[in-house]
Amino acid sequence: MVSRRQAHRALKKALLALPEGTDGDHTVRPPNKPIKLYSGVFEVRQEGIPIKVQGTIEQHWYPYSLVRFKGRPTGKWIPELGDAKLRIPKHFTMAAALVTEFSLGTRPRVSGLVSGIVRIGQNRAVRAIKFYLPNFHNYVGSRVRFIRGDRIWSSASRITLSADGWRVFIDQEPEYHKLHGLLKARGGFGLGHVCLLTRSDGSRFKVHEASDFLSTLHFFLSFVRGLWCGPIIVTGVGGRGTLWTEWGSWRISDWRGVPSWFPKHDVNGLDQAFREFRRLWSSSTWNEPLRELVHWYIEANLHAGALEGGLILGHTALELLACMHVVVDKKLVPIKPFNDLHSPQRLEMALGHLKIPVALPVELPGVARLATLKGLTSGPQVLSKVRNALVHPTPTNRNFLAQATKRDRYELVQLCLSYLELGILAVLDYQGEYVTRLKAGVTMAEATTKVPWV
Repeated sequence: MVSRRQAHRALKKALLALPEGTDGDHTVRPPNKPIKLYSGVFEVRQEGIPIKVQGTIEQHWYPYSLVRFKGRPTGKWIPELGDAKLRIPKHFTMAAALVTEFSLGTRPRVSGLVSGIVRIGQNRAVRAIKFYLPNFHNYVGSRVRFIRGDRIWSSASRITLSADGWRVFIDQEPEYHKLHGLLKARGGFGLGHVCLLTRSDGSRFKVHEASDFLSTLHFFLSFVRGLWCGPIIVTGVGGRGTLWTEWGSWRISDWRGVPSWFPKHDVNGLDQAFREFRRLWSSSTWNEPLRELVHWYIEANLHAGALEGGLILGHTALELLACMHVVVDKKLVPIKPFNDLHSPQRLEMALGHLKIPVALPVELPGVARLATLKGLTSGPQVLSKVRNALVHPTPTNRNFLAQATKRDRYELVQLCLSYLELGILAVLDYQGEYVTRLKAGVTMAEATTKVPWV
């Protein structure tokens, strides 16, 4: 019979055998709390004149992520509002900046924004780059261990992505659910995921060698999340710890509960989709269209320009996806005959070839009602009809739009985004499950299903 002590030792041994999770140096809990980056003397330069300032440099989150500086200038100096350079002499860094406020008197003050990247430390070759992923999903991944004091945590926290000789671990904070609850209640920004990027062979590298890969991650993970979400607070790690850290104003969205296709309890298909995303990203033919597809998808998902703007952006992205797949990638039809087709025909051709159903979905009665008004028989036909009515406001089109309720328009945007995210996933040869946005009022498990082409 196994004693309690033996069972405890066996459990501890099993936990220590798990891969080690990546711990961060910064947390944003509660959400939106500024992070102090530097305190001491730095220089603000205008017209080549360096003025020393005793103050602080901090990462702020509202109204968007940005780096602010403030402090007391030394010497006689009357700054000008506008462009400047910020330099931290002891850290060999120089960044573009903007003086936004100053006051004179016995205690002069100056403050502003950093519009470039601030690097603290020398840009030396590193073994790994550590960075943070703000406002990402709360998911179930593979198991890793975290050691906190005398406690050993086992947490299903890790997503692993690899491509082009790079490998990145995305590790979720074991108690992320607490921060996630605060984000849902308050909104804003929080750091609940720490990531580690390395070369697959373990070799050293400079930050500029990884910059394009980090950009790929930014767009791919934003597509996964459904809003702008990417690497921030990038830190170079060597054998003796942190070698340098880069801070800047990153393109990230504040937390919102937007729909996402990502199945949070099954991350297994993500790595293969990322490898294909990276392959397309590295292609001169696909790079720019892929950026535009993700951009328009996210802005439509965030309802940029209200529901109507989201529908126009989503429809534009679908047109681009159809042309890239049918004409450029698969060469099914030459460009002129393809352009001679009406928009619903182009979309139906592309979606049909990608094995994405185009029939009117029974889950969206508002879309079916609009289709009946005009005698339409497919989802792309309804999308194109409403889109054309929005951008060509003839009396007939205005009369048709007047019959489309807000609920009808919301359903149309969801249908459009469903086509778009499935189209991108099909191009990426994704073979896993996804969360359909067409089923409202059901649990995530009930909305999770296999992609239609599997």
